[in-house]
Amino acid sequence: MLNTNQNQTIEEKRDYVNNLIVNNNKKEIEDFLDKNGITLKDLINLKDILIFSIENNASYEMVKYIVEQYDNLNYSVDFKLLDMKAPLFSAIASNKFRIADLLIQNGADINYELNYLNILYYLDSNNFLNKNNLKYILNNGFNVKNIDSYLINNFSDDIIKLIFKYATYNKLFILGLLDLYKNKKPLSTKKLREIMDEENNKLKVENDFYMEAIDKEDYNKIGTLLHYDNDNNQEGENVGSLDIPNETNYQKLFSLFGTYDRNNHSGKKYDFVQKIKDRSLSFTIDDKTINTYTVANIDRIREDIKMLIKEGAKEKITDYVEEHCIEVKELNTSDFDLLIYAIENTPDNQNGLIMILYLIVFAKYHNFNYFIKDGDSFKTPLTAAVGNNKFLSAEFLIDNGAEIDYKFVDPENNNISYNCLNYYYDNNKLNKENLKYILTGEHTFPAVVDTPLIEKLINNNDNEMAEYLIIKVRSLINFNLYKTAIMNRNIDMVDKLYDIDPRGLESVKDIADILIDLGAEDDIVDTCLSKIRDPKLNLYLSEFLKDYCQYCY
Repeated sequence: MLNTNQNQTIEEKRDYVNNLIVNNNKKEIEDFLDKNGITLKDLINLKDILIFSIENNASYEMVKYIVEQYDNLNYSVDFKLLDMKAPLFSAIASNKFRIADLLIQNGADINYELNYLNILYYLDSNNFLNKNNLKYILNNGFNVKNIDSYLINNFSDDIIKLIFKYATYNKLFILGLLDLYKNKKPLSTKKLREIMDEENNKLKVENDFYMEAIDKEDYNKIGTLLHYDNDNNQEGENVGSLDIPNETNYQKLFSLFGTYDRNNHSGKKYDFVQKIKDRSLSFTIDDKTINTYTVANIDRIREDIKMLIKEGAKEKITDYVEEHCIEVKELNTSDFDLLIYAIENTPDNQNGLIMILYLIVFAKYHNFNYFIKDGDSFKTPLTAAVGNNKFLSAEFLIDNGAEIDYKFVDPENNNISYNCLNYYYDNNKLNKENLKYILTGEHTFPAVVDTPLIEKLINNNDNEMAEYLIIKVRSLINFNLYKTAIMNRNIDMVDKLYDIDPRGLESVKDIADILIDLGAEDDIVDTCLSKIRDPKLNLYLSEFLKDYCQYCY
């Protein structure tokens, strides 16, 4: 029954019309609008109806009726919790291609961007992408130049194959050629060739497609990219049989691996090659090609160079590299670096600095702010120098651009994100010498002397460093440090703490309270008092604890 309640709010009228839309009651909608003296546009201005009709399975005729009320179909609506939507995007997302055709015929743009996202990004990021709607957008004018490395490396091989299959020589291209012939527009051989070349180059495998795959270590994706790079293989060939060399593509691929490894200090090219040799990928590359673009026996060569660095044999390194025709930086990997190795394994004197300077020039190092893996941690040229007490090398690096804060300070807010003292200690590289260099040298290191660090030192009986730090920051002496020392039977540290502690009898009371609290569990009171060397402390504690142990009197 038609609702003609004049007291309804505009929102209630919109909701009533939405219900009629879902039930495809076009005639009733028209009657309702007429009797209430409103138009569909009045309701559209309040909240979108077209997207609602598409997503709620209104009939084609109903959607067509609604579309006729719109002057522009390239718009978006914020559905709050359901995010931004656009009519054409909603139709294609649900594979309603007849409705999508209707929208396009009435001006909807397949290349419209929703919050800077094109239709392909929208479908993929919302898990709406499938083979059917992918074919649809490619056949209806989607600009394939908007397909970037992120999308390519986020797609499955099946999706990529469809993209390359339908991106060129698709329905629109064929219809365009037919239109030329139908209108009897003459095409010279040259013009036809230009049209074909333009179509062939419409979607190219860009270098950043490879670089993204290298970065993600998605090496099987590289096989797919090689297959479609510059029409390397014709449609229908098996992507799993890439053992026919294509020198241009292979040269580009291995050059990109080299660029990536140099920029990111990694050894991914040789990781990739090893997987090819192990036949653990979905495609193959012949040995001749691999040998053309890689260094044979690189592990042995690396060991030979390491030995020559230790010997300080600069001339031998030069001769060796020339003899084996290698680019010396190719020896670097994600966990090995020539310069860092030299810093760690040459003496910290003039001769050692000469070797380091030689490698910097010979291997063309232009930046000292990089890192390599060190187990679960990392190391940089500067941390290698400081961590091995190579202070001449450290000064040289700092004077030539090594940043003291690198890897320790968050560049966005300039806050210390990793206390360098913790770094050196956690990596077994903190000692009294470099501790003094860090804290008292002329450079301001991202170092924080705090209670957790001192507790770690006390736990591991590194009393000399703990004492040094406490003397630097006496205010850190507290109840917890005494408790840490006592619980670890580190009585020597209890003596040292008491000797430094300015609080006098208050510190004795702290110690006594800890011993009383722990004494019921074992012989910790007796052990502590029997080993404390400071006679005054022993006397005070004995008085506090005379009821608790055999050493008290």
